[in-house]
Amino acid sequence: MTEIDLRAWAHTLQDQKRVEEERESLTESYLDFVKGAWHILKPHEPFIANWHLDAIAAHLEAVSRGEIHRLQVHVPPGAMKTLLTSVFWHPWEWASRPWLRYWTASYESNLAGRFALSAQRVIIDKWYQARWGDQFSLLTDAASHYKNDQGGDRL
Repeated sequence: MTEIDLRAWAHTLQDQKRVEEERESLTESYLDFVKGAWHILKPHEPFIANWHLDAIAAHLEAVSRGEIHRLQVHVPPGAMKTLLTSVFWHPWEWASRPWLRYWTASYESNLAGRFALSAQRVIIDKWYQARWGDQFSLLTDAASHYKNDQGGDRL
């Protein structure tokens, strides 16, 4: 191996180690996952943290752990409620529990489909696939209903 090959190999190993570390930490913290995946859906907008995002994320984590069985989130329009509850959440949950099934709705069916497509964009992105691509594979990719090979489902 040449010196250039050795450097490239060492760089690849560092990248793999970083991805493995991120996989673990992002699976633990929902808000960290959102921050990490933000660039997929909002490449030209910086993620701006705020206390209400911490609160929503903490409550959604509690739902994921089974500590909260019913949750309503009331925040003003534009406060990221939809992104947190209908777009990023199920890809985060599928990272560790790909068998979960979701039924989502909106006052307008086109919106529900748009949110599902955004969630799919997160899942199929190379960033997500590098970290959790070994957890499941999408079997269908329709906007209104898609499934994975581990029993996971979004309608």
